[in-house]
Amino acid sequence: MVDIVLWLGLSTFATVILSQGIKLIYNWKNVSDIFQDGSFPSSHSATITCFNIVLWAEVINRIKILYNANLSVSDENQIIIFTLIASVSTFYGILVIRDAFGLRGNMQVNSEALNNISLFLVIWHSVLSTSIKDLSAPEIGEIRTKVGHRPIEVLGGMSLGAFVGLAALILMLKLSNLYMLLLIFPLFILVLSFYKYKTTTNVVSTAVVDAAK
Repeated sequence: MVDIVLWLGLSTFATVILSQGIKLIYNWKNVSDIFQDGSFPSSHSATITCFNIVLWAEVINRIKILYNANLSVSDENQIIIFTLIASVSTFYGILVIRDAFGLRGNMQVNSEALNNISLFLVIWHSVLSTSIKDLSAPEIGEIRTKVGHRPIEVLGGMSLGAFVGLAALILMLKLSNLYMLLLIFPLFILVLSFYKYKTTTNVVSTAVVDAAK
């Protein structure tokens, strides 16, 4: 019981550190971004993915032991409790991931649109103020846009969580080194999604600069 709690704590903590570290590397010009929502990768998606992988691995391992040995009733009750916890955690994880690019993602899109409208109003005021004297400027504050995630950011978070979770699983169950090959797939998805995110961000930034000119 103590072992699984320890592994869950260590793996999720490592996931948070890695996800925020990647944000710091990518947004090194603005360190404050790592303490805000949004950006690549989604730390919520990474953490809940890692947590569920380690938790379900423990459930499956206990069920395997149960069928291979004569365990007591208390051991069976532990398996039932772990299965219920893992099921609830999975459902909660789906909600977190769906919320990251669903509700919060839509809020981010709407915030960006409102900021663009605000910018248009300020520009329009500057045009009118040249012909109309004593025209007061509109008091418009910028809305925080980094509240959600794009699907590519969520995919990056899930792949990072899967990488750390599988690594913790291999160490926790003391599996052979051949299982390390399983880490290649989530690592490949993480690198690919980061490249896609970086490319998309650069294209959008270039388009904004061109439009401003």
